[in-house]
Amino acid sequence: FYIVAVAKISVDGLLKGAGDMVAFMTATFTDLILRVGFSYLLSYALGSYIGIWWSWPIGWVIGAAVSWSFFLSKRWERLSFK
Repeated sequence: FYIVAVAKISVDGLLKGAGDMVAFMTATFTDLILRVGFSYLLSYALGSYIGIWWSWPIGWVIGAAVSWSFFLSKRWERLSFK
């Protein structure tokens, strides 16, 4: 799952560097909130701490999808050339 994390962090850096802080913060907070939420949910559902381990890749995948959707919208291009 590290390749997903690398793809997310790279796109997040591009969004932040282009000045699209709304997209960057949305993707980052989505990842963070999902990881915390899934940690509690999966730990309870599985009855062990293994749920915490699975919350990280789930958060990365969904966060990467959010980051990439902002990247593909090309909003960052309009913001970076102002």
